[in-house]
Amino acid sequence: MGCAFASIIIGAFGAYNEPSLQRFLGFSSISNMGFILASLSLGTYDGLYAAIYYFFVYLLTMLLVFTILFALRKDKDFSLIKNITDLSTISHGSPWLSMSLGCALFSLAGIPPFGGFFGKFAIIIAYLNSANFLVALCLLLLSV
Repeated sequence: MGCAFASIIIGAFGAYNEPSLQRFLGFSSISNMGFILASLSLGTYDGLYAAIYYFFVYLLTMLLVFTILFALRKDKDFSLIKNITDLSTISHGSPWLSMSLGCALFSLAGIPPFGGFFGKFAIIIAYLNSANFLVALCLLLLSV
């Protein structure tokens, strides 16, 4: 459980002021794997179900992010995307890719109508069902 919390904290605070898109996605991966590890460390069927669900949502979301970024690199205007601020010009040339990338990044962050939110919600509910209220509260605060 300590490794899970360390992973979530390092991933969340490491990505906070990161301008590089690659490093930002790396820190996001560290944080998301911490949530999966926290769910697995619960040791119940609810925790296992939540971990499997969260893993597949995370896998599909990262597949979408990298597919969009590779599609943008084929275009001459967006071939040099290095920083997060470089993503601000995507909406002018490719509005659909821009919306899709925004939805995928919101899912990675766990914003409510997207799949990442329901994965984190399932993990927190698994902890509440096993009466680990303090851990559930810590996971809730770290996901914010």
